Amino acid sequence: MHCLAGDERATCECGVGEPGSVGELFQARVLRDGQIVVSQGCVHRGPQGDRGAFEHVADGRIEIDLTHVNILTYPGRQDIDKRIGVFPMPVGPDFISLQVRDLDTAAAFYEDRVGLRRAPASPPGAVVFASEPIPFAVREPLPDTDLDSGQPGLGIALWLKVDDAQALHDQLAGRGVTILTDPFDGPFGRTFALRDPDGYAVTIHDAT
Repeated sequence: MHCLAGDERATCECGVGEPGSVGELFQARVLRDGQIVVSQGCVHRGPQGDRGAFEHVADGRIEIDLTHVNILTYPGRQDIDKRIGVFPMPVGPDFISLQVRDLDTAAAFYEDRVGLRRAPASPPGAVVFASEPIPFAVREPLPDTDLDSGQPGLGIALWLKVDDAQALHDQLAGRGVTILTDPFDGPFGRTFALRDPDGYAVTIHDAT
């Protein structure tokens, strides 16, 4: 444990370079025979002072405020996460798919009109494109999915990057694709928005 700003006590460490889980070491070094008391959704701290002050808390109950305490794990200690239930850090989105009414129609739109390339292989009921950095796909609807119950994808912003947004806009507009937002220069380059055959709003841009 490393005390953070706002805690006037000296920095201390518990379990650095030692075997065993953080929970076991915390129990042995700090709580001893006491127990953590959680109240109103928070963890609070009782009186603190010199080393060993925890031993004098009444009823053997120790209330600890972790507001200014940072519990760290170190490289090579993945066993700590598994043993005390610490959630792993998400990396980020790595796959996006749209549920569509007609798989062939949707796949043809994104391949022939938008210009995406199909991946070498796709699972049954879906077409995956070799988009980067995140794979993109269209797929048959999941059971009980009604694409006609409202606006598909409402509340979700789907952006696709292309080499030349203005050129793609002109091509799509000339082929009758619905343009929701005319091209403009924004923080992500030339940008416009279209509506695909299933009603999804897709934003196209050409710079990061």
